[in-house]
Amino acid sequence: MVAMKATDTIHVSSAGAENILEGEKFDVSEEEAKILEKRGLAKRVGSEKADKAAPSNKMVEEPQNKIIGAGAIKEQRQTVKGKK
Repeated sequence: MVAMKATDTIHVSSAGAENILEGEKFDVSEEEAKILEKRGLAKRVGSEKADKAAPSNKMVEEPQNKIIGAGAIKEQRQTVKGKK
């Protein structure tokens, strides 16, 4: 099933008995979705999860002090042992 949003008032029998008003969301098969898009009667919409924006506090880069990989951990242990 594909989530669609009507761009005009339409009637899609597989989506329900009532008319679908402009801006309303509904679900149809992939084949029907392609036909509605081609005719300009509806547009695909993502799921609500996809519509939400990413958090603004999301880290862009890794911190400089983050150690990556087993080799780096081994190297760090050797450095710490050398200090004692």
